[in-house]
Amino acid sequence: MYHFTQMGWKCIGHRQKLYFSEVDLILSKDDQILLIEVKSLHDAWMAFERVPHKQIQSLIKNKVLYQVAHPKLKIECRVCFVSSEQIVEEVYID
Repeated sequence: MYHFTQMGWKCIGHRQKLYFSEVDLILSKDDQILLIEVKSLHDAWMAFERVPHKQIQSLIKNKVLYQVAHPKLKIECRVCFVSSEQIVEEVYID
């Protein structure tokens, strides 16, 4: 969370159930919303094995319906991998 608050983002939801699945973090800044799935990562080689395809699809579906409900906002999806050294790597999902 610190990673995003340092960039001016405000947490408006934590482990919040949306339309299709639970979203780990929902952040806002100005007219933007981030829907974020967070995964711990002990070995970089297994990053995408940590996020099932179905989970990515649910995140995208949540984005679409959130956008319909809030048409004036810009909605983005990301998967954030957090290493044991607390380094955050963001992957943007369309």
